[in-house]
Amino acid sequence: MRQYGNDTYAAQRMNLLEKWVGVNEDFLSSVEEWERYDAFLCKRDELIARLTELDATHRYEGLAHIESGDVEKMNNLVRLIGALDVDIERSIRAQRNEVLESMRSVVKNEQLARYGYGSPVPAESEMVPPFSVKL
Repeated sequence: MRQYGNDTYAAQRMNLLEKWVGVNEDFLSSVEEWERYDAFLCKRDELIARLTELDATHRYEGLAHIESGDVEKMNNLVRLIGALDVDIERSIRAQRNEVLESMRSVVKNEQLARYGYGSPVPAESEMVPPFSVKL
């Protein structure tokens, strides 16, 4: 990650965008660990809040001093963030589908175990003899 000076709007914005990319990459690499989703989402929300605050306070005076190369880098980072978000969504959906399919399989196997061999065998006291012999 390239480090920019902390004194300019462009540098601060670039650093926040690069951190966001890093958080998204970490999230994507550990999407199977659903217990960590809240931590990743909190980090993302914090970065979004910081970017929003930065834009609200410095955007108009800062825009005049951004070099065109930096604008292109920022745009590329935003596109990368969007692409990573799509990948994260797809990975979460795939993970969810795997879990649901596994659950369905378990339920189906339990049903087969209970009902797959016909009716459950009645208790001995419930058994009716096939015929009665009168003597």
